[in-house]
Amino acid sequence: MCRPAGLAMDLTPLIVSRGFRLLYARRVHRSDVRHALDERGGGRPDLRTHRSPLHIGLVSLARALPLGAGVLVGGVLADRNDRRPLMLATRLPLTLAPAALAANALLPDPQVWLVYVATASTGLLARLGGPAMPAAIPSPVGTERLAAAGALTSGSTQLAALLGPTAGGLLIAGSGLAA
Repeated sequence: MCRPAGLAMDLTPLIVSRGFRLLYARRVHRSDVRHALDERGGGRPDLRTHRSPLHIGLVSLARALPLGAGVLVGGVLADRNDRRPLMLATRLPLTLAPAALAANALLPDPQVWLVYVATASTGLLARLGGPAMPAAIPSPVGTERLAAAGALTSGSTQLAALLGPTAGGLLIAGSGLAA
């Protein structure tokens, strides 16, 4: 094990498993940091355009409803299909929503409907492919390293929950909403 003094996380799954490294890097990049950045910037175009708390609440609702539906269907899809194509089919389109939001933010008159559509799309796609991600972890790490892989995954989520909104707020404050 690669764990000094018993206090640090066991990094063995990252060291010995290329498949887990790829899953972990994808998770840290998309699910954690970029998701937290998206959460910070998703409702901001609405506030800037309409100065309405109602619109910000509706943006949150537009994300929540597809999240609920997507997680129910996503679990069934992850159980009944090959997980790799499912992750690719749901994650690749997720890159389009932040690009659409950035392009919208650069418009002289940002379109509110685009904020709702992009937000709902990210909620649905994230949850359709979401259950496939943790279900794919045992295969590359094996049962003997599953606890360490789970701890690493959980730690990345907690770190991103702290760093993502901070980074998003700093980017918006410094470089503007489109950044």
